[in-house]
Amino acid sequence: MLNLSKAPHDQELQTEVCIVGGGVAGQSLLIRLRQYKIDVILLESGGHDYHAHTQDLADGHNSGEPYYDLKDTRLRLFGGTAAIWGGRCAELDPIDFERRDWVPHSGWPFSKQELDPYYNQVFAQLGLRRPHGQKDWHMLGRTPPPFDP
Repeated sequence: MLNLSKAPHDQELQTEVCIVGGGVAGQSLLIRLRQYKIDVILLESGGHDYHAHTQDLADGHNSGEPYYDLKDTRLRLFGGTAAIWGGRCAELDPIDFERRDWVPHSGWPFSKQELDPYYNQVFAQLGLRRPHGQKDWHMLGRTPPPFDP
């Protein structure tokens, strides 16, 4: 990791791919591209620790429905917002891709099945299995919820 705040401001960096953001998505893409020996620079505005002056870069306003302040829901540090929400990512369901008359702008131009190979790659990268099962809970050091059979 290179801290560019200590580099000359006119320094030019050369790379094949530049990823902006060191959150879960940025780091996952970095790992994948490096597997293909692609030269990658990952830019992250923050470091490994929280700093208020860096977090101020997240200040902004939301449009549309009221929501929490951006500064309170986005973290400017390596790992991104996953550092506060634990990085839980849910797999989409087939209905998420279907057009529904009562939901404006719903429907995707492809089905969930087209994403399955990519889900498989991500699960392999994380050391998880599809479908999920009891063993995954124990691998994560958790006890499965006590649902009735």
